[in-house]
Amino acid sequence: MFLSVEISSYNRWPILRQGLDCLAAQTFPASRFEVVVSDDASTDGTRERILEYASRAPFEMRLVDNDHAGCGATHNSGIRAARGDIVVMMADDVLATPGLLAEHARLHEAHPDPAVGVVGRLEQSRTLPRTQFQLAWDPVVNAMFPKDREEVDYRDFWVNNLSFKKDFMLKYGMFHSWPVGSHEDVELGYRLQQNGMRLLFSDA
Repeated sequence: MFLSVEISSYNRWPILRQGLDCLAAQTFPASRFEVVVSDDASTDGTRERILEYASRAPFEMRLVDNDHAGCGATHNSGIRAARGDIVVMMADDVLATPGLLAEHARLHEAHPDPAVGVVGRLEQSRTLPRTQFQLAWDPVVNAMFPKDREEVDYRDFWVNNLSFKKDFMLKYGMFHSWPVGSHEDVELGYRLQQNGMRLLFSDA
């Protein structure tokens, strides 16, 4: 199984680099996945840094340029550019645990049905400043991604740690180009679920 990791980003190179370093430390073989960074016309030198990182990354890595069209369009171009049968979407501020890709691959191999996707648990980094916002947000994240579930629904279709069969997404989904903060990922999950999607939960 070959995976494509799709990351959309805009002017966030410092944290994006940390995420790429975590992907370089995966237990899943580097020869079995690629990383596609879909850049939304960053103005901080992110594009040049991505190309430089790609030249020495242990995995295949490609840049997709966009015209600052927003989250939905940037996600869509990254998905279309993916070469893998399975697309793993990660936010540019997610630091993957070493076994994250292996767990996504395991669940898809065990559930080859085109309609089956996988969403992974999120946990706030302990290195984040303990601001009032973070203190209030931690219980929200923990409540949404508990450790005792095997299957969830469209309300947990978050692009932070998510995978699906590319052909199913191309046939039934793709993101709307809505304004920032419109929860276009949850809305997409709803449409996919109406077309038969099952969303498994992973603790990885």
